[in-house]
Amino acid sequence: MFSMGAEIGNISDRKPRRWTIQVQGDVQGVAEEIVEFFENIGNVYLDKYSNLSEAIVALSGDGPEAWVHSPIHGEPARALPPSRSCGNSTKGLVMVSTPTSRS
Repeated sequence: MFSMGAEIGNISDRKPRRWTIQVQGDVQGVAEEIVEFFENIGNVYLDKYSNLSEAIVALSGDGPEAWVHSPIHGEPARALPPSRSCGNSTKGLVMVSTPTSRS
């Protein structure tokens, strides 16, 4: 079993994304920006990584690109190939965590 997720700013710019509301009049514009950002960035991310094969590739890496997707830093997921009875499908694929050092 594995967990996957990312902060939306890290998906787009590799840095946190924040919106500021200073007065009540800011709420509408900020809300519209958040919705637009999610539609353009978040939905694309969800569409791509709801595919198990794409998620496995993303979580199996051990570099900064993979770290964006993994909430557990220091333990990247490693994919174990499915048994022969599963053919080439990802059914039966097992994800495991292996300790590693990150600097």
